[in-house]
Amino acid sequence: MKEVNWQMKEHFVFPKEIGQPESAENIKITPQFTAEEFEGRPKLTGIYNIAVDVNLTENPEETVKHDEAILIDDLDINEKSGYFEYALPFNIDFPPEAENPVDLTVKNPTYEVTDGHLAMIWDVYCTYEEAGIKQDVKATTAAVEHEKVKAEQVVEEEPEQTIAENESTSEEVQETSKVVQETTSFTNNGDEVLDFIAQLEDGISTTSFRLNDVFV
Repeated sequence: MKEVNWQMKEHFVFPKEIGQPESAENIKITPQFTAEEFEGRPKLTGIYNIAVDVNLTENPEETVKHDEAILIDDLDINEKSGYFEYALPFNIDFPPEAENPVDLTVKNPTYEVTDGHLAMIWDVYCTYEEAGIKQDVKATTAAVEHEKVKAEQVVEEEPEQTIAENESTSEEVQETSKVVQETTSFTNNGDEVLDFIAQLEDGISTTSFRLNDVFV
């Protein structure tokens, strides 16, 4: 989002019979607007709704020049103060790179009193989407989605490789088992042959005899 800000200042004067402004209280400045598209970019049309309580002096002697100040002749008078509202119109055109959504807020409302004028002052903050940044965000999102798909494919392929490895391991175990069984069978057969030979009588017999009276 792009943010720009600027300061607004508007002068107000009052009829001589009402009095001159001395100070202001309870200042409220509220923007009200509608957003539309003009020549491919956003445009805001609306008003600053200004509401304020102004404290007045009695019976001013000098005449205040209006110049470009806005004359307020409709006030709700309450002793030495008066309340008024004023709708100040505005139009805001945005640069070509601007896109919706747009927003506008008002901050830091204050005032000045000079030469019989009441000057209302406020800061305007405006935000909008930039086309280039928006495209970069889309590209980044697409790249993230692509990496996510690749990761899912890798996860799906891994179980197949594991199954293949398990099948290979199973075959090796079966071959080893077969060899062990054959070896065991041979050994058992060998034991039977030895037992059979052990049961046979010797082909050589022994006889005891005396020689020179020495027993052998």
